[in-house]
Amino acid sequence: MSEAESFCTHCGAKIEPSSKFCPSCGRATPLAAVQEPTTKTVVSPASRPDGVTVIAILSILAGIGAFILAAIGGAIGVILIPIGIVYFVVAYGLLKGRPWAWTLTVIISIITIVLNVITIAILSILSIINIVFSGIILYYLYRPHVKVYFGKTTSSSG
Repeated sequence: MSEAESFCTHCGAKIEPSSKFCPSCGRATPLAAVQEPTTKTVVSPASRPDGVTVIAILSILAGIGAFILAAIGGAIGVILIPIGIVYFVVAYGLLKGRPWAWTLTVIISIITIVLNVITIAILSILSIINIVFSGIILYYLYRPHVKVYFGKTTSSSG
């Protein structure tokens, strides 16, 4: 009974022959196309996780904050304007599920952690809060369903 036992070609998880999507990684199964040859199959991207929306909103707020500080900051504004633009671009990419946005958010979170560790002696409470917050974002971005949304699945099966 080879039809009773099928496995996902992407992650190797066991799937039922009637399943349209893998219960482990969420990818469409080749069996779904074979079972319904007359039905037009539309593969839509996974729905955006709520946490990604929250991170995108926080990126937009960070971009607005950068522009406000640029307006009142004088010479440092030259640095803050491109940073604000980057935050807006990242927010757009997060909302659209672009893989590069996931990568940039990971990089920005790591840079934020490093910079806050350096400045911890100056503003210890705020730095600790920022470190914890960026750590939570990194943890969330590495959750399996979030990585699937951004197309960041692993190529090897476990």
